[in-house]
Amino acid sequence: TGTHFMPDKSRARHVTADANIFPFFLEFSDIIKKKAFTIIEKDLCQPIPLMYSSVKEEKMIWQEVFVPNWERNTIWTNVAFVYLKMLKKVNPQTAEEHITKWKQLIEKYGTVFELYTQELQPYKSTFYYADEGMLWSANLATLI
Repeated sequence: TGTHFMPDKSRARHVTADANIFPFFLEFSDIIKKKAFTIIEKDLCQPIPLMYSSVKEEKMIWQEVFVPNWERNTIWTNVAFVYLKMLKKVNPQTAEEHITKWKQLIEKYGTVFELYTQELQPYKSTFYYADEGMLWSANLATLI
């Protein structure tokens, strides 16, 4: 779009973590990477990286009846640690700030959950509770 990678072919204007993280495994120029990281930091990193989407009101999947907010502003650890690994190469200071927040969250719960709410609580609904002890948390260990 000129500002971010689109999440799918629907012409959606929102920013999603997966659509904007995994293209970095390709070789892009540093200028493009810095622009993309700026967008991601603005839209997907508060209170901690990395929210699934910048969308707050739109329903993303029909299953939201069972898992409200599943693919909106929940924080997904599978892309968060990949993001931090890449961010550390482009902006080490910001990466270290995020890593410190993640270490505090892990110390609080004694584990890494699959996803968190905006209040930094493990995600849960009537029908689902976030898995814990996620293997991809090893990505964070490589950054410390």
